[in-house]
Amino acid sequence: MVDHELWCESMEWIADDAPGIEERLCVPDGELARRRCAFALGAMSPRQRRAVVLRLWCEYTLVETGEALGITHQAARKLVLRGIAAARGDGA
Repeated sequence: MVDHELWCESMEWIADDAPGIEERLCVPDGELARRRCAFALGAMSPRQRRAVVLRLWCEYTLVETGEALGITHQAARKLVLRGIAAARGDGA
């Protein structure tokens, strides 16, 4: 099981454009899962990536995600949805 609190505390690397993201991800389910996560996160813009990580990985509410990013919860929702769409290849 992943220690979400520890992972969320070390999120400074998400603030940049995530160079070397594959080396920074640590998914216990193996190499394939790690590469899929790296690919999906790499398809997102930095803002989308921050919103998706806060919302889905750190389990923030949309209100908490918006507050952390300095935007409204509606804007946070759009960022999360657009990030997921980008990860799926549906466009950003």
